[in-house]
Amino acid sequence: MPLRPASTAQPAPLCADGHPTLLPAALVQAYRQAWYDVALPARATASRLQVDVHSPALQQAMRQCGARQACLLTACNPLGAALSPTDNERRMQALRAALQQDGWSWAPVLGHDPQGQWPGEDSLLVWHMAPTQSRAWGRHWEQNAVLTVGSDAIPRLLLLR
Repeated sequence: MPLRPASTAQPAPLCADGHPTLLPAALVQAYRQAWYDVALPARATASRLQVDVHSPALQQAMRQCGARQACLLTACNPLGAALSPTDNERRMQALRAALQQDGWSWAPVLGHDPQGQWPGEDSLLVWHMAPTQSRAWGRHWEQNAVLTVGSDAIPRLLLLR
């Protein structure tokens, strides 16, 4: 029996529910390559977060506010559909109001494409939010993905679709 070469195709990334994602590979890659600039407490300048990259500044901020976990969440551009800046701001105001009503605290974030092909997107780094809560909030706000952060201060991409 002849040997066949091993496949070089990568399996589709998995969603939070364990099923292959419905998102295009290019979109998942864009999420992974994005820069997330967060205004951390007690810092004069924003700290840049990247998927799967440890952030000492984030780790210090988490220690200072007693958070062992966090979530980067947005309400902008539901399911990847580009909305107007006015509509996105309205959605972000509603997200902040809902988080505040439920007693969450957060730091503002601007997510952007380092190559400049996508416009910046407002987000929030929500302190103390566990991955299961992150998943529920992200789905409620019709997001394709969220970033979760554990005590290791490494943002991880959590696909929701």
